Amino acid sequence: MRNFFLLILTAFSGWAMGLNPPEIKCLNVQLNGAVVVHWQPVSDPLGHFIRYELYASANQFGPYTSFDINNISTTDFTVPSTVSNAHQTSWYFFLRTVFNDGSGNQTSNGSDTLRSIYPDFSAQTDSTVTLTWNKMIAPNLPTSNGNYTIYRKIGSGSWVFRGQTLYGNETFNDSFKICFDTISYRIETADLACLSVSAVQSDEFRDMTPPNVPLLDTVSVEGGENVRISWQPSSSPDTDGYTIFHYDSLAVPPNYNPLGSVFGRLSTTYLDILTKPLQAYQQFTIVAFDSCHVSTPPSSNSSASPPDQRTIFLEAFPDICAESIVLSWTSYIGWTDLTGYDIYFSVDSSSYSYLASVSASDSSFRHENIRNDSEYCYFIKARRSDGASSTSIITCIQPAQGVAPNFHYITQIKVGSSGNTVEVSFLTDSVPAIEYVLERALPGSQNYLEVASIPFTGDSLLTISDPEVDATQSSYDYRVGITDTCFTRAFTSEPANSIFLDGDLESQSLAVTVGWTPYIGWTDIGSFVDKYEVYRIIDGLLNPLPVAVVPADSNSITDNITDVSTNGANICYQVVAIEGPFNVFGRQDESTSNIKCFTSNAQVYVPNAFAPNGLNSVFRPVITFGDFSNFQMTIYDRWGTIIHKTNSIEEGWDGTSNGRPAKVGSYIYLIEVSNFSGDLVQKKGVVTLYR
Repeated sequence: MRNFFLLILTAFSGWAMGLNPPEIKCLNVQLNGAVVVHWQPVSDPLGHFIRYELYASANQFGPYTSFDINNISTTDFTVPSTVSNAHQTSWYFFLRTVFNDGSGNQTSNGSDTLRSIYPDFSAQTDSTVTLTWNKMIAPNLPTSNGNYTIYRKIGSGSWVFRGQTLYGNETFNDSFKICFDTISYRIETADLACLSVSAVQSDEFRDMTPPNVPLLDTVSVEGGENVRISWQPSSSPDTDGYTIFHYDSLAVPPNYNPLGSVFGRLSTTYLDILTKPLQAYQQFTIVAFDSCHVSTPPSSNSSASPPDQRTIFLEAFPDICAESIVLSWTSYIGWTDLTGYDIYFSVDSSSYSYLASVSASDSSFRHENIRNDSEYCYFIKARRSDGASSTSIITCIQPAQGVAPNFHYITQIKVGSSGNTVEVSFLTDSVPAIEYVLERALPGSQNYLEVASIPFTGDSLLTISDPEVDATQSSYDYRVGITDTCFTRAFTSEPANSIFLDGDLESQSLAVTVGWTPYIGWTDIGSFVDKYEVYRIIDGLLNPLPVAVVPADSNSITDNITDVSTNGANICYQVVAIEGPFNVFGRQDESTSNIKCFTSNAQVYVPNAFAPNGLNSVFRPVITFGDFSNFQMTIYDRWGTIIHKTNSIEEGWDGTSNGRPAKVGSYIYLIEVSNFSGDLVQKKGVVTLYR
């Protein structure tokens, strides 16, 4: 029968020297906290054995719970989980032997106290831990093998051997790579006939550590127009791939845009076919990402990015006056050990030859003694101390043709409101020049005359005004030339024309027909006229909504102005050409015509009667093409007395005099209004008031 009692340890003396206590050899902690205690049974040749008493406590100094084992041959006993919670803390155990040598029951001394192994670990990172645990006894049992064996389990997987340490070194460092799971450890140490097993220690781990930063190696223009990005792989074994980013310096604000990703830790190159290294330098960086998708929404851990690297953008400018070509390039950015640049050239499509080498601090070179009638092409290689290189774009130039800008076109032509000036705007690159010259010609003529010029400023978007022109009588062709640094005409834009608007007013039907010359422009950059918008202007006030929108192949409309002829003395029109959406520079410009106006003699229409209490309750005239700022209406009674006067056509006369209803009868009116020319128009008559 198993007996349970509490025992408080005190100092005892005078124990009988009969049977010894058994020696505890192993403690095996179960998952539920129970502990299997193994021991070496005592020898009892005289048959004095009564029972073993096993003592267990979570505290070395008690109180202890005891268990009776009545069979001398028993070598193990399980302390139940209802008593022991050795899966949560370490427990202490010792044994005694109760015997009777003829003088009554006596109890042996206690055995050595052994302590169950309870491990603890602290996370150093989200993928490394330091495991520590307590000794079972010190010094170690002489029959122990003297080693600890450490096992690990991830999630619901199998226990895996992780290593061994010597007894006396109760610590172990371990590393692992998981995304999100439970990590468990247990420790074992063996005796001759049994095995001690620790409690299982578990915790959840989540990988929040990004891969180590990969190192950009080179960015180099390949095939003259694509960029090859190369890097050294991340040293992190869990790297799943790399994302390549392009720095858009033209965005507002500038930002990094992902170009694409490559998978595999050992993937080390990417060919960019999206950016445009022929237009400007291109700047890149990369990040490494792992295979863990542990966030919400799922996304990988990504490394920091290494320093950006930037391609070489090369330009060539002829110095025709000096029979040389000046090369200018942007420095290669991203290397700390750039040693210099090698320059290569080709003449008239021949094989490339080495030309010269310059230092890492240089960004220009003059190629002397060129032939002005040949085409020269160049590229540059940046050199690194370890032999790595980066190649620039290929740029070609034919000096005899002068400096051809990468872009130079007329963006819009706007006729001034008076028709006496025309503003021509154009977009050009920063090729050095002396001035820009505006030239004008009659439609279809090649006899261009210089009408204005502005000096070179380095700005890209510029406007030149033609100050002495009558754009109300005709359309004109314009083009913008560049005077280079040798004072010669280096380049001239494609022509574009001002829009000439004309039309007629049919005075009886009040129908206005307007027509215009088509706008010719934008085609040299792959764009076109998308549509025309026609706007109406009454007495100088522009209606922001067009009266008509017509496709690009239409150049006239008819507008009936019956409903608006009473709104003012001068009705005008203007046409706006709207550019299509495919401008390679992302622009969408517009060009405007001259303003065409129509007017007629002011006409005054007056009712002959009105009834203040009827449908026609206010007496007011209807006037077409009148200047209402000079309007006046006076009402007289039959004796010539003024009973009402107003300067507002909207106010009219409501049939009152001095605030009281006027009598039924006839009244005389005098209406005065100016026409568009400023002449005064008068109309007199009689109106009958009814009630």
